[in-house]
Amino acid sequence: MSLEGKTSLMSGGSRGIGLAIALRAARDGANIALLAKTDTPHPKLEGTVHTAAEQIRDAGGRALPIVGDVRSDDDITAAVLKTEGEFGGIDIVVNNAGITLAAAVEDTTLDLWNKNMSILGTGYFLVGREGYRLLKRQGLGGSMIFICSKNAVAASPGASAYCSVKAAELHLARCMALEGAPHGIRVNAVAPGYVVTNNTAALRADGERSAAIMSRIPAGRWGEASDIGGAVVFLLAPASAYMHGAVIPVDGGWLAR
Repeated sequence: MSLEGKTSLMSGGSRGIGLAIALRAARDGANIALLAKTDTPHPKLEGTVHTAAEQIRDAGGRALPIVGDVRSDDDITAAVLKTEGEFGGIDIVVNNAGITLAAAVEDTTLDLWNKNMSILGTGYFLVGREGYRLLKRQGLGGSMIFICSKNAVAASPGASAYCSVKAAELHLARCMALEGAPHGIRVNAVAPGYVVTNNTAALRADGERSAAIMSRIPAGRWGEASDIGGAVVFLLAPASAYMHGAVIPVDGGWLAR
């Protein structure tokens, strides 16, 4: 399970699930390059990409904060080059940047649809493509993880745009897995269920909806961001060397029903 000496480029690593993964990977020996859209503090969100990097350094890891937009071809190319320049290369790519924008299908505006598709679709494509290009050019193999969702597999009412693009992320990961396997590049996915993050704060505060969700989770609790890190590190590490195109649900048993 060791990631000693490996370098990871991670999108959306400044908070929530991404930061938990970054801290776990750093603890297991990886250098971490964190990519986030802005370093401006937000009143409803904890931390920025620079404060996240400081947390990793405080825990004994090496971290490089990068400000960039996952929807920008130029920003992603620059992020890959900065990471390569700082650490000498990239071994790991984690696609994690995300938003949660949901509405019933008849209430889904074109703007809401496009925001989902641009950040969760185009963003995952650009980070995945540029990371893949470098891994292939280096000729040493590598590992890529797509953080999708249980909604990549299971549809949910009131979230048609989100579910659609999460399914697209999963199939992009599988297509890349088929192309990458002959080059020693492993591409896999992790599908979190309901996790305690800022994105789910309003949902957890709604007693009726939260109770309905809890009734569907066999484990009897919401997931914690740290629950996702173990599965990701397993897929990044040599322990999973023969896994290509897999998706691991980390959902308290939701998809087992």
